[in-house]
Amino acid sequence: MIDIVSGLFEANGYEKIDLEQGFLFTYPNDSEKKDFWVVIEEDELSSVVSRQSDILNDCKIKHESNDLEKNASLLIIWNTTGELELLEMKKQIMPIEENPYYFKKHILYYSPTELEEFKDKLDGNNINDFFSSNIANEKTFRDYKENPLQGSWRELFYRVVIKLPFINININTSSNIESLQHIINNKLESNNDNRLIHLNNQVFEVYGDLTLEQIKSKETSEIIDSLFDVTEGTIDGN
Repeated sequence: MIDIVSGLFEANGYEKIDLEQGFLFTYPNDSEKKDFWVVIEEDELSSVVSRQSDILNDCKIKHESNDLEKNASLLIIWNTTGELELLEMKKQIMPIEENPYYFKKHILYYSPTELEEFKDKLDGNNINDFFSSNIANEKTFRDYKENPLQGSWRELFYRVVIKLPFINININTSSNIESLQHIINNKLESNNDNRLIHLNNQVFEVYGDLTLEQIKSKETSEIIDSLFDVTEGTIDGN
């Protein structure tokens, strides 16, 4: 899986630097873009947080840049073996992604079955072309949204798209957001929780006209503040 992710970075203009643990991806020194990604692959997550300092120090040794420390993200590719329930995975993922130190952390998980299907679909195709064609493919999205937990290559595909902000999304974003809103509404209405339904409606009201890249570029605090402004006094669903 790390080879696929590495290929995506390199196909999108990043240079790869070998580290003691994984790789560092950065734009060339003469580029105005300052973006740094450390990519590692793990079979289990328990030691990742404690190793952050060592990983960052290795980055500084291998690549000197005053911008590295404040612009570094850590992508952790996690092989779940396919045996863990989603709730258990979330329990392991959240404390790491919410840890505020050293890096912005992102966990890209996959099962062996998902990866094998993904490789079969990729099968020698140009990786950027593969992502562009499948992002724009309505059948791919429809099959995914009808069963988002079936453990196929589509789930892994969309996880990668969500985690890597440089992937170009040439689709009719508004129509797909409307489709996504319909799916979420059905799930929330089945829970009969008016507060969650109201909050969900506000999310799409505020962000429904933005592209995925624009949403990703916003700080978490900015998103929270904007939602607080539109939900203040009405979050009880009355």
